[in-house]
Amino acid sequence: MSRYPNLIQPAALVCLLTAPCYATDYLTVEQAQKLMLPKASRFEVAHVLFSPDQKRLIQELSGIRVSAKAQKIWKAFDSKENFIGWIVVDYVIGKHLLIDYAIAISPEQKVLDVEVLSYRESYGGEIRSKNWRQQFVGKTRESNLTLNKDITNIGGATLSTRHVTEGIKRVLATIHVTQ
Repeated sequence: MSRYPNLIQPAALVCLLTAPCYATDYLTVEQAQKLMLPKASRFEVAHVLFSPDQKRLIQELSGIRVSAKAQKIWKAFDSKENFIGWIVVDYVIGKHLLIDYAIAISPEQKVLDVEVLSYRESYGGEIRSKNWRQQFVGKTRESNLTLNKDITNIGGATLSTRHVTEGIKRVLATIHVTQ
């Protein structure tokens, strides 16, 4: 529920101004956490505020501009309190609108899973296909994540595929630098 129920929310305003609106929410953060790291019994959230040096190093390692000042990262623990990985929710622009997605990363800093949480564009939602997302599994910060070489492009979703790929590169560098 909105704190300001009489005001139009930003997502609704975008839909009104760019009608027709195709926004689809697939998973909540909590649903993604359970799906991506099913052995986790507890998630501990950390709000990582980037220092200027961390921001510079993340950009340097990933080759991707870092515009955010912080990143919300969840550490996952099993029932015996063993650390089993991270969940990072990130946001990138598709062609015009935001894509919300989550990445599960192992303690060895390998991608375990990628899930699209919300997709707002009228086309290009094919990035949600399991086959496309599976290309990232096992990738690390050192992996080449180059669209049309290492990661298959999807016709009609070129900007979405490019930006999610870049976002994953940036998130892997973020984990490396901040954890």
